[in-house]
Amino acid sequence: MHLVGHANPSLWNVISCLHKDSAITAAEEYRYKQGELVAAMKACPEGDPS
Repeated sequence: MHLVGHANPSLWNVISCLHKDSAITAAEEYRYKQGELVAAMKACPEGDPS
């Protein structure tokens, strides 16, 4: 039994959410440094890996 792989989609959803969170955080940090308003963060909804 493999715990990491395509048979464990919840792990891939977590990884996808972490990648998105990292990209959003970097973009918001850039906007903050440029003096723009930064929106509040929303959690990555479960089952929405896009």
